[in-house]
Order: sequence, then structure tokens, then C-alpha cells
Amino acid sequence: REWLPGTQAEVSGDYAGLYIILRYKGSLTEREIETRAKENGIQLRSLREYYASLPADYHPTYLLGFANLNNETIVEGIECLAEQVFS
Repeated sequence: REWLPGTQAEVSGDYAGLYIILRYKGSLTEREIETRAKENGIQLRSLREYYASLPADYHPTYLLGFANLNNETIVEGIECLAEQVFS
């Protein structure tokens, strides 16, 4: 939440364990997000495939795992998402 604009991103599940859910509400398409992430060495797992049919209010939503990562790596990844993917 500290690095991603509040109007563009909604974070949930941050107290659930080894991942968070990031719901993007900005102007980028899911394809643009995933291309930018891949170009920056970030693997995103979209939750799109888990829906039988997408809800009308669907926004690109990702499961971001952080198991086996140290705090420095997590911060670097989030900063990269904010600056290179979602900017």
C-alpha cells in the first residue's frame, strides 16, 4: 500500500500468510501489466483463470507470493511493480 497508488491498487490478504492479492483498478490492461512485469523479471499469477465467468466489475487481480523471500527482495519487487509495471 505504501508504494502503489491507493486509487489504482487494492491490496487484501496481507495478514493471511504467504501471499497478498493485488487488484489493479488503473487504466492498464491485464496484457499490458503482464508484459511489463515479464520485461522486469516479475512473475505474476492472474486470478482470471479461477473464475468460471468473470464478474462485470472484474479488474486485473494477481496473487503475489512472498514465501522464501527476504524483506529486501520483497521491497525491491514491490518498488519495481510500482515504478516499472503500474506507472
